[in-house]
Amino acid sequence: MINVVEGRVWKFGDDLSTDLMMPASVMHGKVPKEKMKDHCMEANRPEFASSVVPGDILVAGKNCGCGSSRPASDRLKELGLSCIIAESFSAIFFRNSVSIGLPAIEVKGIAEFLADGDKAKVDFAAGSITNITTGKTLPFAPFPEEFSNLLSCGGVINLLKKEKEQGI
Repeated sequence: MINVVEGRVWKFGDDLSTDLMMPASVMHGKVPKEKMKDHCMEANRPEFASSVVPGDILVAGKNCGCGSSRPASDRLKELGLSCIIAESFSAIFFRNSVSIGLPAIEVKGIAEFLADGDKAKVDFAAGSITNITTGKTLPFAPFPEEFSNLLSCGGVINLLKKEKEQGI
């Protein structure tokens, strides 16, 4: 896993639903899998999917990822987001994100700390988020080694493949 990422902040509020992240209209064979990411957030931020660049950071308030259990994390990762930072996450969304190797960081006060369009730097090893726009830094608990290893492998499936190859 890359220990430090920098990117533009895409800020959303509380209760950011997986239904908004990945609309039902693109599921059930209506849109080819490789095109699903192009519809992320289209109901509330139509420009989102076409404007995200690799490394960008999604910031949300409380209860990020609420809603149905759909593979919204996969689509966000396919867009190139480097991580998701929120005040709190729904349990299923958090596990889905980590399972595919998309860092999800719960940080109290993040909703006030970063604004939409700010440039931010996240140092996973040090446990710090720097708002490059304002020059301020906000700490968070650094990732445990096992968590970092899981993310560096790109998720659970890749970690298991690696361990199998190593005979672990």
